[in-house]
Order: sequence, then C-alpha cells, then structure tokens
Amino acid sequence: MTSAMLPHTVAGLVRAFCSCCAERQALAPHADLDDAHLVCPQSLRTYLDRGDGVYEQDGNTSSTAPVVREPEPVSVTAEPDMLSDRPTRTGPKTRIMLEKATFAGAQCSTELSQVFPQQVDGRIVHRQWVPDLARAQDLAGAAFTRDRLRQEVRDMSVHFPRWLLTVSAANRLWKCDQCQGLLVFADGLRCVACNAAPSRRSLPTALMLSWFGLLPPIGIDGLAKIKAKLIAKPPKQHVVGHAPAIGHFLLVPLVVSYSAGFPGTAPAACYLNEFFEVPGMPKNTASHEAHLFGAGQMCLFASGQWRAEMTVREIVQQRAYAHVIKLLNYANGKRDAFRIVS
Repeated sequence: MTSAMLPHTVAGLVRAFCSCCAERQALAPHADLDDAHLVCPQSLRTYLDRGDGVYEQDGNTSSTAPVVREPEPVSVTAEPDMLSDRPTRTGPKTRIMLEKATFAGAQCSTELSQVFPQQVDGRIVHRQWVPDLARAQDLAGAAFTRDRLRQEVRDMSVHFPRWLLTVSAANRLWKCDQCQGLLVFADGLRCVACNAAPSRRSLPTALMLSWFGLLPPIGIDGLAKIKAKLIAKPPKQHVVGHAPAIGHFLLVPLVVSYSAGFPGTAPAACYLNEFFEVPGMPKNTASHEAHLFGAGQMCLFASGQWRAEMTVREIVQQRAYAHVIKLLNYANGKRDAFRIVS
C-alpha cells in the first residue's frame, strides 16, 4: 500500500463544530473543563464528546471564553506522515483507541482535480483529471446547482483527495460493463481503468451521483474479539495493514450517494455488503440497535437534524466515520455502542 503513497496530502481531518450558531464555529477546549468537553467560542455553550468524537450540547454555558490556539504547523517529510486525525483524549471511556493516521495520496494540481493510482509496467502512476461537472450535473436534482456541485467537489478534493466522484444505483456502485472499473467524470462519464464510455442505454434510469473512497485508518488493536479474524481474512475491498505509529488498522470503503432532493434531503452513506462479513456484525438489515436502514445504509440523522448547508465531506468526517467506529465496537461485543454517552 505504501508504494502508492506520496507526501503532502492529508485526508480526513476531523474537526468539531457547534450547532448553536447560524455560522457554525469550531469548538475549542476550555481550561475550566475536562478533556471530554469543548466550548463554542461565540455562544459559550458547552459540548460533550459522546465517546466517538461527535460533540453534542450538554445544556450548560461557560462563564468565560475559551483560549483558542492556532494549530501547530506540521512538518512535511520525504515519507507520508502518520498524523492523528482527532485528539487522543480517550480517558476511561470504552472505545477503540484512535491513535491512527490519515492516509496520504498524490498531490492534486488544482483544487478540483481527482487522482487515481494505476500500475503501469510495474510502477505506480497517477491518472489525474478535473471532473466534468457539466456531465455530472445531468444526474443532479433540480435544486442541486452547479455552484453547489463545485463546492462539494472542491471540499472533497481538499479533505479526501483519494475519493472519486462516480455513480451508483440503489446505493451500489455502477461499474464499467467491460472491465468492472469505476465510472468517473473525466471528459464525460468514463471508466477510470480502461477509459471506455458506457452507452446511455446501458445505464439505469435511476443513476445517482455518488462518492466512493476509503475512510482514514481505524486502529483495531483494541478489538480483542475480532482483531485476529480481521487480520487473517479482511472483507473483500477492505484493507488491513500495520504501521509502527498506529499498529494494525482497517481501511473501510464507503459509497455516499446524493439523494434526488439534495440539498433538501440528506445523501445516503452506505457500507459495501462485504463489511457485514466481519465476525460479530449485525445482519445487513434495518436495525435500531445498530442505526442501520438496511442494505448497508447508515442512519446518521435524527428527525430534523439534516440541514441543507451540510456537505458530503461533513457527513463522512463527522458522522459516517463515527458510525464505522461504533459498528466495529458493536462487532467486538459492545452491544450498546450506539447509545449516546451522557
């Protein structure tokens, strides 16, 4: 895996934002509060870490403002840096130790570029293109404007540069009928592997604009019940690896599809079917206990929680990523993994 990595790109940086201000503020630590709490610097409302990196209001307000510090600069080395993508303040809570890293990728030449590694003559080369937004717009709903699409692509290119804008049907990837490669928006809709363009007649009418990619690494050394089986037999299209800084880790692929009513309605974030082959996983059906709609789709929002200004990048970082961690905890025997910590 590391042979395909290049420095200078960090994917999946997770930051916590408030839900109390019209313009959402980055939450900050406060000297008077413990490590499980953050404060909105504008409203001074306090937020509690539920135990998975998602912060919710706890009903209290601080009497003083937090001290907001600028993040320390990160040095760039010749090798991909393994950087923590959330604070390592786990305290006494039961959770996977997230001393893990974001993963590196080829640096894109523009903020809208996408990149895909391919093996050519025994070496890794990176195919790069700017997504064909005009063709992608054909699959967008009436309220999904070109400006919003550009914002979504720019946001993902910066934070998740290895993720690809693609297509799906019924929340499952729709692939090239010649080589089963992903279809991407490179001078129209084309296969990323063989560059073949599918005929319009071969595409389903309910084709959905989607994103596909791997989440940042999730440490699995704390999953005593399922670690050995994960290492011995990772699910298809999932990756188990090891790095000195983080130990054994799992890379989980997701498909996130825009709904026909986006941005008025939320996109659907889905696991691949193979993820449910992990020992201890619930059945791939609707489950209140595991926050699943069925067919691999995550239940990420309570009624009224979705807001039209939310982006796919925010969903992946702040909700889908936490869902994966909880579901792995569930498979490891923590049946109350989805219960809100109070």
